[in-house]
Amino acid sequence: MGSGQGNKEGACYFFLYRMGRGRPSVKLIRRFCLECMGGSQLLVRNCSTGECPVWPFRMGKNPNRAGIGDATRLNKLQKTLVSGGFPS
Repeated sequence: MGSGQGNKEGACYFFLYRMGRGRPSVKLIRRFCLECMGGSQLLVRNCSTGECPVWPFRMGKNPNRAGIGDATRLNKLQKTLVSGGFPS
């Protein structure tokens, strides 16, 4: 892994969250992963560092929320209900 030193001031990205206060956002994790891989989006995508605790979140998305709030599906359902139909 890269240096993982954190933001431009050198502070660790995860310092505020170490004592169990809050959770880092997936966007913060994405920044960490980009720094770890020298700024390469391709290397982040192809990262094989499975022992890294933030690996599942490296793409800036929370895999535990997959399919929740799917805008396309919700818009289709709303149009169906507005037109007086029933969802299929």
